[in-house]
Amino acid sequence: AVPATPSPVEPQFSITGPASGTKPGVAQNFVVDLTDDGGHPRILTLQVPAGIVVNSVTGATYDGVNNTLTFPASSSSATVSLTSPVDAVANIRVVYDQPDLWNINNLIVYEPCDTYAGYQGFLGVSTGTTPRPYREATGTWDTSMPVKLVDFRASAESNTVRLSWVTVAEENAKGFQVQRSKDAKTWHNLGFVTGKSENGNSTRELSYRFTDATPLKGNNYYRLQMVDLDGTFAYSQMRAIRVDGAASALLTYPNPVVNGNLNVDVANTDSYRAEIHNLTGIKVLHQNLGKGRELNVSSLPTGIYVLRLISADGDVRTGKFLVK
Repeated sequence: AVPATPSPVEPQFSITGPASGTKPGVAQNFVVDLTDDGGHPRILTLQVPAGIVVNSVTGATYDGVNNTLTFPASSSSATVSLTSPVDAVANIRVVYDQPDLWNINNLIVYEPCDTYAGYQGFLGVSTGTTPRPYREATGTWDTSMPVKLVDFRASAESNTVRLSWVTVAEENAKGFQVQRSKDAKTWHNLGFVTGKSENGNSTRELSYRFTDATPLKGNNYYRLQMVDLDGTFAYSQMRAIRVDGAASALLTYPNPVVNGNLNVDVANTDSYRAEIHNLTGIKVLHQNLGKGRELNVSSLPTGIYVLRLISADGDVRTGKFLVK
């Protein structure tokens, strides 16, 4: 008989880094949350690249020899203070690294017993190691940090994702490359948002927006690559949002628009304020949508746009359309 292999419930945990980077020698806090231990030991392994210094850990017991975090309860948080003495972009990882869980070596696999043939057919043998569950966040220490980012948010509206962020200082800043990932590992560029500061420098609060009109079904991860005028860059903290792929909350036609008139089909009879944004999140047109349900978009150049309808009582409907 072939022994049964364990089928454990994977613990639920995460790690969150700071909103943006800082100068070398300055400590940054990373928060590790253990939401559910799955009935297994509440121990996570902390992996930091060489050169990154662990200053302190609060909320969990830290073993500096084995690099483990032991949590006091199934739902608890730990704050890890880290510093790099030199310029660095580092992936900080926590791993559920327990023996015999998600890590089976040399498992021989057979077919089920066949009463008539009287034997079990050999199917194969496992090779290597199944990766153990892990989560990671990025920390940046950069002498020439171009931007001080104080807020970065992602929100889902129908079948689009709106990103917004605020800076309170920019130095030699060129702009922001918006990046998306489906697994928080491999990243793709969505679009570039040019900085609003004069000649790349600002000491006042500046706000930015970007709309992902075609998010992936399921989990979407976003981050900002903050680019300096000389090409150097740093990364923001990651934001995650889930899109279930529901149908659009409104219908627009003809789509693509060819004659400058866009008809909008929305279920109820409320009056709406219509806002049209380009894919960088800039509002390019606004009109009142009355009972005629028609918008004049003849002034818009060729491209893809996001339409937001806002009623007096706060109902928001979102869709997108193409102008040829």
